[in-house]
Amino acid sequence: MNERSAVDAVTIRQAVKAGLNVWVSRLDYPGLVGLRDQLRGHVQLLLGELHALTPRMRGEARELGVHCLSRAHRIIEEADDAGATAVRYRVQDLACTARSMLTLVQGPGPLGVPTGCEEIVEAVGRRICTACAEQIGAGEKFKRVPEAALPGGRRTGLIHTDSCEVLAEQRRQELQPVP
Repeated sequence: MNERSAVDAVTIRQAVKAGLNVWVSRLDYPGLVGLRDQLRGHVQLLLGELHALTPRMRGEARELGVHCLSRAHRIIEEADDAGATAVRYRVQDLACTARSMLTLVQGPGPLGVPTGCEEIVEAVGRRICTACAEQIGAGEKFKRVPEAALPGGRRTGLIHTDSCEVLAEQRRQELQPVP
């Protein structure tokens, strides 16, 4: 992982561990919902990181990056079901997704100059703002920015033309460990 990254790997790993043990944990329903929401936030945060890294990845790591991006977007967009069992399944899915994404962010393999960005956008089906990790919707203005202009020291990426650093910082503050 880039030493300048905004990702708190320790906090994410703690949530992932709790999520992978969700079937044997004694979390009550509100605790399960809290863990689900925390893991969803981690996946959203990791989306920005992985969107920035994937164009620089090579070989199998790049293909896995595209797959993880697609899967992460799908799991974020799925509606949440009610009931403890359904939430446990969702928690486990989010934990697996977050673990895969964190692994790629921390060990992306040899990185090169960004290539095939449009191919990745087409495969994933979305443009993501690197600053706030939110989707850049149809008709929204964005720009490609170099390393020096990105928050968190990311290498390259797309960013809303309106500042979204406030939203990104708010998301980082919300992603605190579940007690």
